[in-house]
Amino acid sequence: MIEIIKKLPDAFFDNPFFIKIAAYFNAFAGYENLGDFYVQRDENGGLKALISVIGSQATVFNNGMQTTEIREFLRAIRPLEIFTDIYSAEELNLSVIKKRSIFKYQKTGTQIAPENCRVTELYDRLNACFKIADKHSFCADVSHMIRHSSALSVVENYGAALLLFYKSGSFLSAICVNAGERKKGYGSDILKKIKDTAPEGNIYTVAESGTNKFYESNGFGFAGTAAYCEVI
Repeated sequence: MIEIIKKLPDAFFDNPFFIKIAAYFNAFAGYENLGDFYVQRDENGGLKALISVIGSQATVFNNGMQTTEIREFLRAIRPLEIFTDIYSAEELNLSVIKKRSIFKYQKTGTQIAPENCRVTELYDRLNACFKIADKHSFCADVSHMIRHSSALSVVENYGAALLLFYKSGSFLSAICVNAGERKKGYGSDILKKIKDTAPEGNIYTVAESGTNKFYESNGFGFAGTAAYCEVI
């Protein structure tokens, strides 16, 4: 049975989809109209799946591969986009629109305190690359996540990055260098600052097309394939 989640499981899953959902839940649970969160458990209460619906995107962490109920649930809510791993996408019989490589970096050592987030500047830097539709919603959501210790950012004149985190795992949600400043090492500089300020543990990211070598050159290793999908 899939039901509205009331609290996150005590267990931590070292998985980018789990970390992303948990970071959002940690910030937004209990606040109306900021997101919907669902859980599927086995007969012993163990976690089989977590699903978040933020805006038009559903993120799916499928731990149990009991896919029939999840498939029917997604068909019922019909999000515009579903973000999950490629194996779950195939098991759920989803229509894969694009695939991207997942990369992982193992952060060890001391966490450096992040600087105060300049949310409007963060929006301006990331919007130049990703065309974020709603500035007010983005700034409000990021500010909310930072206040609830679910996100941190790096903002420089030449680019920016946004990191989501939960317990000992992090998910690099976005990184961008201004168009006129690329190929100068600024991306690696931003990534180093993210690694310095991230909690100890694995940092995951989904590489945009053509950026695999960038992550490999900065110490990240291949960790799987993400899929952006639609319901058939």
